[in-house]
Amino acid sequence: MKLYIANCSRQPHTFNYKLPEKTQSFGVTIPSGRQHMIENQSDIIDHIIRQHEPYGFQRCDKVDKNFSGICYSIDKPVSVGRIEDCAEQKTENLESLSEEILAASAVSLNNAVDQAVIQSGEKPQPGGIEMEITGEAINTEQENPPSTKRNIKVKK
Repeated sequence: MKLYIANCSRQPHTFNYKLPEKTQSFGVTIPSGRQHMIENQSDIIDHIIRQHEPYGFQRCDKVDKNFSGICYSIDKPVSVGRIEDCAEQKTENLESLSEEILAASAVSLNNAVDQAVIQSGEKPQPGGIEMEITGEAINTEQENPPSTKRNIKVKK
């Protein structure tokens, strides 16, 4: 049986795994957008897959919001189109996670402000705070440098 492991992230990934009844671990670095094939018996391949599933390792035709950027296919190489689709899914997952972190940060900041106001003996303002987040590109010389500007309002 062949296990094709595709790296759909934007950076090289070192795929480490252990074989049953072996203490030695094995690893291979898979460049971004590429894949690596491991050939072994089906129970060994299943063992390798189970090692990585808790960390978002998914079949390339079933990636979802838990996708880590590394996917696999059994007995058939992952197509370039599929790698591109999975890379897009990974980007969407990261953007969604970013939004969740920004919202949690705004709530935390709002709670800290409320606590400081209460400690000063006053009553907090109703309605919560509004944050503006501005992100600028590190490398402004690149074509279409990424940037962001977001307003986040905490509602009470």
